[in-house]
Order: sequence, then structure tokens, then C-alpha cells
Amino acid sequence: MSSDNKVALFLWNGKSLTGLAIIIGTWSFYVHAAFSSRSIWYHSSERISRFDRVDVEAYKNRRCIVYELPEGTDPRAFIRSMQDTRYDWIGIVGWFVHFITRGRVSFDRESQFFCFEAAIEYLCRIFGFSYPKKPYSGKTIRTMMDEAGIIGREGKFGDLL
Repeated sequence: MSSDNKVALFLWNGKSLTGLAIIIGTWSFYVHAAFSSRSIWYHSSERISRFDRVDVEAYKNRRCIVYELPEGTDPRAFIRSMQDTRYDWIGIVGWFVHFITRGRVSFDRESQFFCFEAAIEYLCRIFGFSYPKKPYSGKTIRTMMDEAGIIGREGKFGDLL
């Protein structure tokens, strides 16, 4: 039984300097996250500086892990509230500040989201997951899935839709 509700964690493609910075800042090879509702994929992207639909064609050959989620509450109001919210550049800087200060300092903006924050908001608000400790990363989402007993499938994004 396939679910329309999914979350994807994308692995570094070996090409992007942004991806390399995310790996260094988070100690994780997951460099991007997206989620689907009703078979439409969404993310918060630094490339477009906001929350929006994923260009599936652009991501189809990217390696990732896709997790199928149980049924949750109706996500339409959540997705409407997220539409065109700005990308959380301060939160990204906060990763590095958190890393350099060994967790003593961290900051982000509540009304702006980077990809992992948007995916975690989706998991917590729609599916009832507990909010994990910040700063968020792909590793945070992977831990949430592991603790919930949700097994992901790994491969090319286009093959896992």
C-alpha cells in the first residue's frame, strides 16, 4: 500500500559547494529534505529562497531515501500557511554558529524555514511527531523515522515517487 504522504532525504551529489557546507555544518550526508502531500512534493529551497513545490524533473536523478508516512491530519491549511515563506538563511548560519560554539549559541527565525525545518514542521504538525532538539538536520529526520519504526527506500528520487 503506497501512501501519498512521504518525506525524502537527499544525499550529497558530490558537486554542490552548498551541499558540502551542509555536510560540514551538520555532520550528515543528507543535504536536502522535501515532503509530499497528495502526490505533490514541497520544499524550502535556497535556490529559490522560499517554500514552494519541488521541480521533480530537476531532482529525479538525485539519490535519496524516501519514507512513506501514515495518514495524518489534513495538510492543506499547513501547506497554504507555508506557501512563499522565505528561506531561513539565519537558521543555516545558526548551524555553523552552533557547531563552532559547541551548542552554546544557536539561532533561527520562527517564520522562515530551511528544508529540514519545513519537513520537521510537516512531520510534527500533520503527523503528531514530537519536536526534536534544534538545530535540525537530515540526521534529525532520519532519527525521527528510525524511532517511529518507519523504514525508507533508497534510490533515485524519480524511481521512488
